Formats: sequence, C-alpha cells, structure tokens
Amino acid sequence: MAGDLLESLKREAETAETGKSGFALLSSGLDALCARAALIDGATTTIDLQYYLFHDDASGSWLAEKLLHAADRGVKVRVLIDDVNLLNRAVKIALVDLHPNIEVRRFNPFTTRHHRGFLKWAELAFNFTRANRRMHNKSLVVDDVATVFGGRNVGDEYFEVHSNLNFFDLDLLAVGPVVCDIRRSFDQYWTSRYVKPLSRVSRASAKIGKRVKKLRKYFRRFQKPLFSERFADRIAAWDFPARFRNGDIRMYWDEAGIVADPPEKADDVTGGAPFLFEQLWQRINAVESELRVVSPYFIPGNQGIGIIEDMRKRGVRLSVLTNSLGSNDLSLAHSGYCRYRVPVLNCGVELYELKRDLSDEQPRRGLRRWFKWSFSGNVGASLHAKYFVFDRRQVFVGSFNLDPRSIFFNTEMGVFIQCPDLAAQLLELIDDAVHSEAAYRLELDEPRRFLGFPLPRRIRWVDERDGEIRAFDHDPGTGFFRRLLIILLTWLPVEKYL
Repeated sequence: MAGDLLESLKREAETAETGKSGFALLSSGLDALCARAALIDGATTTIDLQYYLFHDDASGSWLAEKLLHAADRGVKVRVLIDDVNLLNRAVKIALVDLHPNIEVRRFNPFTTRHHRGFLKWAELAFNFTRANRRMHNKSLVVDDVATVFGGRNVGDEYFEVHSNLNFFDLDLLAVGPVVCDIRRSFDQYWTSRYVKPLSRVSRASAKIGKRVKKLRKYFRRFQKPLFSERFADRIAAWDFPARFRNGDIRMYWDEAGIVADPPEKADDVTGGAPFLFEQLWQRINAVESELRVVSPYFIPGNQGIGIIEDMRKRGVRLSVLTNSLGSNDLSLAHSGYCRYRVPVLNCGVELYELKRDLSDEQPRRGLRRWFKWSFSGNVGASLHAKYFVFDRRQVFVGSFNLDPRSIFFNTEMGVFIQCPDLAAQLLELIDDAVHSEAAYRLELDEPRRFLGFPLPRRIRWVDERDGEIRAFDHDPGTGFFRRLLIILLTWLPVEKYL
C-alpha cells in the first residue's frame, strides 16, 4: 500500500542517528514519479509542493488527481508554482484550486495574465527586470516526514513517460532534519509579498465551474487517453513502497544542510542577491583535489574561466557534463556556452556533452520539419540533472544550473550532503554517461600554423563506440541552419540573462 512508504520512512527517521538525514537516489524517472505518487497517497496531514513547471500532461494530471484525493481525506494541500508556467496552461491546477482543502499560489505573477499574446509579451519587454525573475525551486514535502527535491519539474519528459525520450534527470527522496528545513523554506516563499493566491490573478477556475465534481469528470475524460497502455502497466507493476521495504532502494545517512535563495531575490530593486551561489562558491573554492559538475546549462563567463584557471593551478581535477547542441532545448543558452568551450578545454577541464541520440545521423525529414528541427533542437534527449561532487566526499543536489540566470535571476534551492557513499553513487552515474555511448568527449586538435602564425585550435567531438573511435569537427547530430543560428546568437549582448 502507498501509505506504507511514509510509515517506512518515519521508522527509518526514528531509528537514525541524531542530526543525520537519510537520502535515497531517484535517478530513474519511474522511481521519481512513483515515489511522489506514493507519498501523496500516504499523506495524512499536509502536502506542500513548490515547482517551476507543472504540466497539463499525463503525469501532471495523474499527480493532480492524487492531490485531489488527498484533499478529500482532509489533507491540507499547498501548491506554489512559478507564474511563467501558468500563462496559458495548467488548467487542471486551476481546477484543483477549487477544492476547499487545496490552495494554489503563484510566484511573481504577470499583471497581464488574463490577456493573450501581445500584452504579456509587452509586459515582459517593458517590465523586464521584474518579469524576468522566476522561482526555479523544486520540492515536495509530505506530513513533515519526507521530501523529494532535485532537478525535476512535473511533466512527462521528467518522468520518462514516453519511451522515445532520452532524458537524464535526478531527485533525492529524503527524511530527517532536512525535511523541516525545506518546509521552512517553502513557508518563507508562501508568505512572501512576491506570492499571490491563484484566485486573485486567474479567471480560469471561474470559467471552468465552481463545483469540484466537474473537476473529477474532467480528469476521467482527459487523463486516460494521455497515458499509454504500456506505461500504465509499468506504473501498476512498479511497487515503489515494496521495493523500499525490501531494501532495493538504498538510504544514505549523513549530515546535510539546505541552501535556498530568499524570495527577495525576485526584487528588481535589490537586483537579486546570489545567496545560494555564494554558498556554493565557498565549497568550490575549498575543493582540494576533484570537482565533478553536472549542469544542463554551463556558462562560466570570464570570471568563471579565471576561477577554473586558479583551480587547475592548484592541481584540482575538474570534469563537466552538459548538453550538446543536439540535446540542448534552448539555442540561446547554448550560444552562451559554446563561446567558452575552447577556453575551458585550454584550462585542462574534462568536458563532456550528452548526445542527442545514439545514431549521430541527421534524420531524414521533409523540408519543413527538417528546417524547424534545425532551429528548435531535439526534445527527445536532454540532460536536466543538476549536481556537484566535491572531493568525492560532499555533494550538492538541487535546482541550480551553472549559468548567469541561476546565479542572478532565478531563485534556486539545493542541499549540501556530507556523504562519501552517496558521492560515490553520483560519480558512478557520471562515469556511466561519459564512458558509455551517451556522451561525447571534447578535445582540441593539434596546434596549427599558417605562414608562421598560430591558428586558433578547433574542437573535436570524440565518440567511442564498440571499440571504434570517431571524431567530428562540428556539433554532431545537428543541422546546418541550427549551427548557423548559434553563430548568429553569439553576437547578441545577452549573456548575463542566459
């Protein structure tokens, strides 16, 4: 039964050493989805959710319906979502807000949210400093007993609902003192002046209807066709609570501490103090021998290159796994990253990029679909996990990307965990990616000269497969127009916003 998971977690916490929290790794999308569902099903008093995105797809609908059932049992449910996601979507969340035991609030809401198209874009353009600041935190807290936090939003791609997606993400299931710390961070946001109740900023619920029974009909009508029969069978057979009780899900116990940007970071007057990054920078600066980084977006900037050079002079090994152009869902973000690849490699950093797929071949498409794909990228593969491993002893897992947006504009949240065993498990995930067919290794070609003058060194993407080594001289698995677009985007003076 789903409630068994909370009971099992509660017993684990009661027998743990004082001051230590327990963490279970949720690297599988199915584990991440079923763990959330089991916690919600077992809730008896409170559920607090804080997410950047909460989609209206199959997994979002399934979890939203479970929130409704929990509220029917008398559980008090609080849902906090960034307003960007809810401009024209997430109707089910608006419906869920109709329940008397559920309240939905939005972070930094747009004042023009009732108007489609032009007015919302106009607000973003003319009030950019405020509207550009978003809440990127991601957590679920149930009964103050257990929490799930990390990189995942709520949506099919994050839980690998569709088998044609190659999506790499990561969460942690936790019990112990860290749970109340995350809930206190949630309370700080929930009561801040940057958060508004859904009823004050949205008309969606009034348009849909005022009776909760209409919501149930809506779920029954639209949810079932969204889940494929195959995936529904996998969910039914994936008994996460039983696997936890049987020891298939390992718990790691050690000291931990949450670090979260305050909601005041969204204030356009203060400019957004990078509180979390300051804490992260202290750990980075204290690294003695090795730092491993997994970040979907990696834009170190000139200051970051200086930091990397200093670390390398101290003999620190630095490894970075990020998205390739083919797997990156944001061309603009990739344009900010690509200009630093050569300087990073010159520093001796081990740089890896997640592949778009395993074929590396441009798929054959009609002209229209091929042209669109060249510019928008491939959503079938993406790295979305965000974590750091310091000296194989300490880890940081959270919502933070190593880019200017996470440092200065978005609010972020994560947890530092002093646990060598968990660090070893996370390092194994990295090694599985970079030493398998899932990622390219980037290197610089040999120095060249022309008429006695040195030429810029070029990047080679090295792919090792079945004992055969291949090298590419441009971003593999991408079209000409998309590579051209990236070159054009690098000319834009927007790096600080990426």
